[in-house]
Amino acid sequence: MKKRWIVAASLLLLCGVALIGVALAACGFDLRALDTNHYETSEYVLDAEASVIVVNTKETDVILQPSEDGERRVVCVERTNVRHKVTCEDGTLTVSVEDERPWYERWSLFSTKKLSVTIRLPAGEYERLTIENSTGGVSIPGDFSFGALDIKVSTGDVACAASVTGQMKIGVSTGGIRLCDLRVGELSLSASTGVIAASAVICDGNAEIIGRTGKVTLTDVVVGGRMSIKATTGDVTFARCDAAQISVLVTTGDVTGSLRTPKVFDAQASTGKIEVPASGAGGSCEVRASTGNIRLWIEGE
Repeated sequence: MKKRWIVAASLLLLCGVALIGVALAACGFDLRALDTNHYETSEYVLDAEASVIVVNTKETDVILQPSEDGERRVVCVERTNVRHKVTCEDGTLTVSVEDERPWYERWSLFSTKKLSVTIRLPAGEYERLTIENSTGGVSIPGDFSFGALDIKVSTGDVACAASVTGQMKIGVSTGGIRLCDLRVGELSLSASTGVIAASAVICDGNAEIIGRTGKVTLTDVVVGGRMSIKATTGDVTFARCDAAQISVLVTTGDVTGSLRTPKVFDAQASTGKIEVPASGAGGSCEVRASTGNIRLWIEGE
């Protein structure tokens, strides 16, 4: 009896594969023909200023762009049955998704068009930016700056070049985080699966970086207070970095790279080699690695 069920299931699987092959052949192997979704581009022109930006969406890229004409507008590439609601009231620009589809319409094997929410505002300083996104990337150029920034993404990459006077907090479940050419007051980065990379970043206060599965790569990152890095699986690499205090905890991975100024080193590795400079006058640098090598040096020495 068990064999019969296995044979029947195998035949059904083969039939399914054959039907997909026939469907692909019928449309000339053009996957766009199998996309049952309908798309449109909606544009919202804002007639009021906003200092706070709040975005809560699902399956779209979120892109901030400086407006060339000084106007404020939001351009959404969206499905016709999954629209975005855009409001600007009391100094707050809010973009949210309205998905009222029944469950059976949410299943689609193919989605060939990239969905996006593009926010075009005059370049300059804004009070706060909050973004929560399920699936999609986030891109913020250096034309903008904020008093506070908070981004949460389930699946997607976050790229930011905007400075933040207060706290910058970015959390990604599956995807990478890339920062470049910016200054922040406080920094908090976390990625469950993906690379965390920062280049030419100045943090006036403390910086906390948590990478569970993926590399942490820091280049020309200078922290005025304490720099704390925790990585479960992945290497931590420094290039010309510095902080008043440095703490690195790695379960599986190497810790390598250069620091700008001497430190009081305290390095321990359960399995791996340790190579650090002699301690000098400066802040502390504590490194712990369960499985991995530790190799640090002072730039120019």
